[in-house]
Amino acid sequence: MNTLKKMDKTAIPISKGKFKIIDMSDGVVIQKDDTGMRKQEILSLKWKQIDLENGYIDLPDTKNNTSAKIPINETIKNVLSNIQRRLDIPFVFFNEITGQRQNEIHYSFRKALERAKITDFRFHDLRHTFGSYLAMNGVTLPALKQLMRHSDISMTMRYIHLMPSYTKDAVGKLDGIFERTLKKLESKAI
Repeated sequence: MNTLKKMDKTAIPISKGKFKIIDMSDGVVIQKDDTGMRKQEILSLKWKQIDLENGYIDLPDTKNNTSAKIPINETIKNVLSNIQRRLDIPFVFFNEITGQRQNEIHYSFRKALERAKITDFRFHDLRHTFGSYLAMNGVTLPALKQLMRHSDISMTMRYIHLMPSYTKDAVGKLDGIFERTLKKLESKAI
C-alpha cells in the first residue's frame, strides 16, 4: 500500500538534504526532494495530475493561485510507476481507513528525525534543499525561479550564494573583450 500510516510508514532523513518516506510493509521508497513540491501539494496529489509519459506533475492550484507543471526526473517516474495504485481512491497518498487524502505526516516525520538524531529541521526544509541543490549544480536563476515557482525573483535570490561560479562566469565573459573591441575599431579605421 502507499499510504502514510503511523505504523508502517516512516520518514527517513538520510542526510540534511535527502529525505525518504519508507513504506515498511512493502519496501516502497519515495523521494520527495526531487520535485520541490510543497507539503500540501504532495499530500493532495491525485493520480490524474501525474503524466509519466511526458514527465510532469500538473498542479492546478499552487500557493500563488496559479497552475504549474512540475517536471519530474527518472527517479520520481520510477517511484510513481512502482506505487501500487487503488483505482477507487484518486489520491496518491491517502488514509487507508477513510480513503481520503493524507492530511499530515508530522508524526512519522518527527519520529524519523528523532531516530536519525537530526534537530532543527522542518519538512519545508526539503523544498529549500531542492533549490539549494539546483543552485549548487549550476541551474540559472531564471530556471530556479521557475522550478521553485517563486512569484518574485527576490525569493530566488536567497540561493545565489550557493552559485559559486555565477559571478565568476559572468566576469569571465569579459575576458578579451577589450582586445576584441580594439581590433574591431582598428579594422574599421583601416
